[in-house]
Amino acid sequence: MKRWREVLAKNIYKNHPDMTEPQLKENVQRILDRIIFIRSCEDRGLTYGETLQEMVLQRRDDIGTAFMPTLKSLFRRYDRDFDSELFDEHY
Repeated sequence: MKRWREVLAKNIYKNHPDMTEPQLKENVQRILDRIIFIRSCEDRGLTYGETLQEMVLQRRDDIGTAFMPTLKSLFRRYDRDFDSELFDEHY
């Protein structure tokens, strides 16, 4: 998990160098929390459509910055379906 956090933080900072350290930490944590929630929902059969794992496998070459639009689309779907503050817009 520490490695994921580090890779994610570096990628976010590379694309948003104006982000403060607290903002960066919040963004990294929010994305990780969302991924954990999504996988938990998928494991319990509470979702429909393409799973996060399927998205990653199909778009393996896009993982990183190019994958973010796909991930954001999934976050919007979960926001609509679960109406949770976890998926509110942030920096």
